[in-house]
Amino acid sequence: MTEKEHQLSILIGEMIRSARDELKLTQEEVAELAELSYGHFGRLERGERSMKLYTFLKLGDVLPFFEIRFTR
Repeated sequence: MTEKEHQLSILIGEMIRSARDELKLTQEEVAELAELSYGHFGRLERGERSMKLYTFLKLGDVLPFFEIRFTR
């Protein structure tokens, strides 16, 4: 992952956490609802992993605030 990709992953992770916090959900709850492993979701939220489009769409179904931020 390049430095720019890493910074983008961190930014997206912060947005995921903010959306999750607004809904008052735990990481475990979001991971389960999005059909992701808890570990994988945690790495996405911390910006340690980049995410595929399919994962992005699955999270958008669970975290509507997250999806809205990217469509404006």
